[in-house]
Amino acid sequence: MGIAGSVSADIVASGNANDMDSIEAAGSITSDGIAYNGAAISRLDGSFAKKGNVVTLDYVSARMANGGELGVEGTIALNESIDLSYYISAFDLSQTKAFEPDLDIAGIADIRGTISGP
Repeated sequence: MGIAGSVSADIVASGNANDMDSIEAAGSITSDGIAYNGAAISRLDGSFAKKGNVVTLDYVSARMANGGELGVEGTIALNESIDLSYYISAFDLSQTKAFEPDLDIAGIADIRGTISGP
């Protein structure tokens, strides 16, 4: 199986390739259909920016083909810290088999949370 589908990106970047902290970038991604081992995403959208060592995810959202939505936003200071908020809404837990075939989970999940730390 593996990965199938296509993603489009619009990215603008500037800086010195020999100094990653000097690179500034911003962009967006979209897809009208991608899949990984059978877990299909019918719509993917995202927007991000990088300035210095900080990557800001304005939003990344994925609508699953058979129901449910996932999203994340926040900042990642590379090699320093992470501060993200995420949500999973009406997600069919049987789709986790695409990532770990031995999992035997069923049901629908609604989860909100944060990930933060050094």
